[in-house]
Amino acid sequence: PLLVESLLGPRWHDCSAEHDEKIVGRSWRISRFAKFFAWRFPNYMPHALRVRGRAAWLLGKRKRAIACFHRAITVGENIGARFDVARACIDLSKLDIEGREQYERRGLALLDELGAVLPVGEDERHA
Repeated sequence: PLLVESLLGPRWHDCSAEHDEKIVGRSWRISRFAKFFAWRFPNYMPHALRVRGRAAWLLGKRKRAIACFHRAITVGENIGARFDVARACIDLSKLDIEGREQYERRGLALLDELGAVLPVGEDERHA
């Protein structure tokens, strides 16, 4: 999952930014492997689903991306991975969907409870 995050960068959701099609395609394939290995190591599943959602979004697979983020939230809640739930909520809030403000508030509240912060490149509040 970390490789996919690195390849797509912090502005993965920005449609106006240039995204190399080869890198996006590679990220999609790698995210599939990440999801496969997460079956063996379940604590990786929320992160794997979240980065798969990012890759799907850039490929234009909007419904699949949203489904991946929702599933990442559900799986994270089931295993108690609150940080992963927070990050999935924040990623979902970056998309042009209904209720995005609620996802952002929930994600930021969870990060605050955990004493965690967003990576500098992804925190648009301080950009």
